Amino acid sequence: MKKWGIALTLIGAAVLVLSVVLAAILGAVGLGGSTPDEGEVVAISGPTTIPVAADESMFLYHAETGPSTSCGIFDPSGQMLTDASSLVTSSFTHEGETYTSFAEFGGSGMPAGDYVVECDQDGIIAAPAVDAAGIVGGVFGILGGVFGGFLGFALLVVGVVLWIVGARRMQRSH
Repeated sequence: MKKWGIALTLIGAAVLVLSVVLAAILGAVGLGGSTPDEGEVVAISGPTTIPVAADESMFLYHAETGPSTSCGIFDPSGQMLTDASSLVTSSFTHEGETYTSFAEFGGSGMPAGDYVVECDQDGIIAAPAVDAAGIVGGVFGILGGVFGGFLGFALLVVGVVLWIVGARRMQRSH
């Protein structure tokens, strides 16, 4: 029983440590990579040119605390987009402020090139979409780490108990 206790204690400690480390790594990679990088964020101030690659979607975001605004979006040929409203809204924090998407341009079926955005208010930014898959992966990584940590802790406790009981039985038998 003592040998089983030692083995379960070591396995439980290893599972506990690995779970915490993996949860931290997967959470940081998944959640950290899900929001646009600083270099991908463009502040809209007057007519602003935004290069968009083929099949790349860009979104306009407004600060949650800011006033409502309207923006004109012109494709690379100079045609104004008539319906740039976003079917999906997403939010992220940029420089301490929460921004929510309200318009989309570029992407599938749209030409690549330089789009021009002009808004009637400052405080609007353009950035790629928030990566939902990264958020889901980060959350599942953290949840997996939590459950793995509980399993490792349970094995550790059972192992310590078996180790102690086994050691006492060996003392009594001598």
